[in-house]
Amino acid sequence: MLKRVLSVSAAATLVLALSACVPPDQTPDISGVDFITTDGAEPQNPLLPADINDVPAATIVNLIYSGLVYLNEEGEAEYDVAQKITQTSPTEYDVVLREDAKFSDGSSVRARDFVDSWNAAVQNNMLSSYFFKPILGFGEGEPTMRGLKVTGDRTFHIELAEPTANFVKRLGHSVFFPMHPSAEKGYDAYGMNPIGNGPYRLARWDRDEKINLIPNAEYVGPRKSRNEGLEFRFYETEEESYAALQRGELDLVTDVPITHIHRFEEELDGRSFNETSAMFSFITIPANDPMFRGEAGALRRRAISMSFDRTRIAHEVLDDTVTPVTCFATQKYCPEMGMIPGQEVLVYNPEKARELWAKADAISPWTGPFLLGYNADGGHAEWVDAVTKQVSETLGIEAYGRAFTTFKKYRQAVTDRQMRGSFRSSWQAAYPSEVNFLEPVFASNSLLNESGFNNPEFDRLLKEANSELDKKVQDQKLVAAQSILLHDLPALPLWESNVVGGYDTDIARPHFSWKGKPFYFELTRDKG
Repeated sequence: MLKRVLSVSAAATLVLALSACVPPDQTPDISGVDFITTDGAEPQNPLLPADINDVPAATIVNLIYSGLVYLNEEGEAEYDVAQKITQTSPTEYDVVLREDAKFSDGSSVRARDFVDSWNAAVQNNMLSSYFFKPILGFGEGEPTMRGLKVTGDRTFHIELAEPTANFVKRLGHSVFFPMHPSAEKGYDAYGMNPIGNGPYRLARWDRDEKINLIPNAEYVGPRKSRNEGLEFRFYETEEESYAALQRGELDLVTDVPITHIHRFEEELDGRSFNETSAMFSFITIPANDPMFRGEAGALRRRAISMSFDRTRIAHEVLDDTVTPVTCFATQKYCPEMGMIPGQEVLVYNPEKARELWAKADAISPWTGPFLLGYNADGGHAEWVDAVTKQVSETLGIEAYGRAFTTFKKYRQAVTDRQMRGSFRSSWQAAYPSEVNFLEPVFASNSLLNESGFNNPEFDRLLKEANSELDKKVQDQKLVAAQSILLHDLPALPLWESNVVGGYDTDIARPHFSWKGKPFYFELTRDKG
């Protein structure tokens, strides 16, 4: 079984050991590199494409690896490592790789590398292995999926168990990136010092401090780097990174502390951005919490959801840098209120909330408090305080936030299932589809399902929606699936979060992907 997370001390030891094993002539000299510096956070896990579940790791993985396709600014699939993908039947695809696709060590990217990496992800039960579910043979307990066949050095065949909507777009997700053959010697070790095939390669990883990336000279795809390198610096708080930008010590920040959210555009004087994203934020309530199980628990979930005013908090606390959602996805994929049965639970209604809470107490008395876990270094304290204060005032119970000092410690508590009470969560879609907001987070057999939600009817509807190519019929299935979520409330939807930040005076204005991430490979110094 693949070990999920290395301890800090073990990981640090591993980095030193790896560095010592690298011949001096292969260690990149980065002393004179003009790095574009930006904010970041320590990745939770080794950098394995299919074994990450946090945005900081995903950001790095998407720069040091490349897949068959990438998703452009509009969210459309464009070829990257693939030269051609041909759909030969509703469930079959033939893939041809570029002749010049190489890993950063100069070795060719082969069809076998894709097939072996995908099979390894499933065989080792990696965190994102659920994304391979459409492929024939997934979940059959065999070491390889029978829907994958290498047909040549640069060609392979994919057969799906059933027709799958947006399958080619899905191939742009990091889970489908290829690993170098050396990964088979030890995945955790490889993930600490990976050999990728993307526009950058890992030059240095100082644990809990920074990651340095330099251009991969072997990469010839469409995402070719336009800068000398990227340096992701890790700060304990958003206040620190924002102050570093203001002092001219950082070139780019992608988070603004809430204390500056009302004035950052003025402070940065035209060097700010406020971009829509594919980031859906919510409050997870674990299924095993004794206060939220059974009939009483169902009533309490509804009561809490209706006890705080999302619109007011979005406006007064977060200065409209978030948009309250009306379903379990970002607003682009949410129908208007009233279109999904049960949407009323997302509307502030203190009287109804108190009524539901009283009914729950009559069944099983509350023994609180209501806790909301969050990472203190992510600018969440103010909105968490606003939510818990309203919950407390509306329902007459103790409610407060539980702060973890860093994102890393907070995520560790979540993944180890050591989180007491509810906790803040977010999900950034891997490809533009409503399905991708629902399936990874709430499907019963997804390792990314951190609530423990398990509803067979929901799973059935998702399965049918996935294989439905008629958009109207698919939408009907998804409405029904969302209605189940609104009834059971494994999580309380909050809002779609914008990407807000700024850049230094000598940096050209960044461009953003369909999901609000900067195109880091395009970042340049402003020569004008």
